[in-house]
Amino acid sequence: MPLSVATPGVSESAARAAVPATENPTVLRATRCGHVPLATPVVKLVVCVRTCAISIHAATRVLDSLPAEVMPTVCVVDSIPVPQPLRERFDCPVRGHPTIRYQPTAQAKREEH
Repeated sequence: MPLSVATPGVSESAARAAVPATENPTVLRATRCGHVPLATPVVKLVVCVRTCAISIHAATRVLDSLPAEVMPTVCVVDSIPVPQPLRERFDCPVRGHPTIRYQPTAQAKREEH
């Protein structure tokens, strides 16, 4: 049975489209920290990933957790970005976008000189 894993930011329809139409894949959603429930033996696995840090982090964790005999295919798809920093919201070590840079106040500027 082919499985398609959708990492954060990848829709289920995009994950389903990544597998050839002749096969009817089961789509599983990976968490932001890369957990995916793989209970059955995997014959064919497609990991769908976006080009953002959150999706890549989740895909890396999914790939690292697979048994050695599984040969996954990685498919890069486009989707909407995940704008919220994950460290604050989900206690995950990856951020979606850089944080706002510190703007020194007038008091801090005077103390520097």
